[in-house]
Amino acid sequence: MTLTAHAMHDRMERINYIKATIGFGYIVKELNRVKHGREEWACITSTGVMVIKSKDKSKMVTAFVATVGQAKQVYQTDRLPADIYRVIANNRTVYENQPV
Repeated sequence: MTLTAHAMHDRMERINYIKATIGFGYIVKELNRVKHGREEWACITSTGVMVIKSKDKSKMVTAFVATVGQAKQVYQTDRLPADIYRVIANNRTVYENQPV
C-alpha cells in the first residue's frame, strides 16, 4: 500500500515500530467516516493496530497502536470481541512502557 506524505514524513518511526514489534496483521473491521472534513477509512487489524486509509483505500494516511476506546468507535459498540480486546490491552501495556 502506498503511504501519504504525512505517513512517510511524520509517522515513519511509528510505522516502523509497528512493523518490527506488533505487525500489521489483517483488517478485521472497517468504518467509513469523516474526520477533519475528510472522508477516510478507519481500520482495526488482527494485531490491534488502527490503520487510517484514504477515501479510495489506496493510501495509508497513518497507523498507530489502537486504544480500546478507538476500537470501540470503529466497531460502533461498547463491547469488543474478546480476542481483539485482549490484543489491544496487551499492546497498550507494551507500547506505553517503551522508552521515549
